[in-house]
Amino acid sequence: MTGHHLDINVEGQGARAISAEEDSTMDIKDSTISSQGENSRGILTFEAARVTG
Repeated sequence: MTGHHLDINVEGQGARAISAEEDSTMDIKDSTISSQGENSRGILTFEAARVTG
C-alpha cells in the first residue's frame, strides 16, 4: 500500500491509525498521523510487516 499527503487522526481507546500485518509493506510519505486515547497507536506492525517513508 502507498499513501502520500495523508492526514490521519484517530481518537478513542485502543484506536489505530495504521496497522500492518504478516509480510505487508506500507509506504507513507509527506503525511501526518496522530492518535489520541488510552492505548491508541499511530503505527502498529506485526510479524514481518514494514512501514517505510
